[in-house]
Amino acid sequence: TVTCRAIPVTDFGTGKAAEASTVFVDSLPVIDSVGIAPEIARVGDTLTCSAEAHDDDGDPITFSYSWRIGNDEVQVGPTITGVARDATVSCLAVATAGSQTVLGTASVTILNTAPVATGVLVGPVGAIGSTPLTCTPVGGDNDGDDVTWSFEWLLGGAVIVDENQPTLNGQGFKHGFPVTCRVTPFDGLESGAPLTSEALTIGNAPPVVTSITLLPLIATEASVLQCNGLGTDPDGDNVDVTIAWEVNGQPVLGATTSALAGSNFSHGDVVRCFGTPVDELDELGAPRRSLAQRAHRPRAPRA
Repeated sequence: TVTCRAIPVTDFGTGKAAEASTVFVDSLPVIDSVGIAPEIARVGDTLTCSAEAHDDDGDPITFSYSWRIGNDEVQVGPTITGVARDATVSCLAVATAGSQTVLGTASVTILNTAPVATGVLVGPVGAIGSTPLTCTPVGGDNDGDDVTWSFEWLLGGAVIVDENQPTLNGQGFKHGFPVTCRVTPFDGLESGAPLTSEALTIGNAPPVVTSITLLPLIATEASVLQCNGLGTDPDGDNVDVTIAWEVNGQPVLGATTSALAGSNFSHGDVVRCFGTPVDELDELGAPRRSLAQRAHRPRAPRA
């Protein structure tokens, strides 16, 4: 308190004194701003409240913070986590300078958190062109929402039209082609970022012998037997059929052509040929054997 006293003075003496007083009080600080970061808040975010203020008296300013949802105080301190979706949470900032305090508030509403795909696998390993493929996504949702998935299949980076299921039936893909699966999670409100699997390279499918024939149907020691084999390949490769022979269950060494001369067998012997398919990658398929052919004596000429 400051008091001013005035006493009048004249040549004839002093007059009666008069006083006036003024009381100086501590001024209130002023809150310039209160903010919550991040401004767009989602489930799982850590929210941080901060305030700025000034004091005309030049007193140092301290801050304290608390959080409210509705009328309930739920947290004390500058940060809060674990606020549920759709809740509006308010920060109450208290600025203290000297003996004076003032309040400021800021609020934010918690938005939905998009689901996240953390992994995606395509199998089985070692698949060939006719193998059904399966796409298995991994991920979740911070809000606890159920997650559904959409699927895209890509061959060599190009989307396979109308293939949007987790299983891709074997389509006779050529060996060496890379197949990937792209998944997108959805929590009922919004979609998360898509994620693409590592490429699964289609393996080579072995070729197959479709038929093998041994002619003539009735052979003698004088006959030249002819073995004819046909093959196919699931990958569309060209197929060669290599020939091997056996007589009475024993391989005929060196006989690798489609023809076998009668010098290699006698009457009564049982002859078979085998066809083994070979594709463009030199992969062998399962061999297939012909029906058995029994050699006969040549008929004597009629008299």
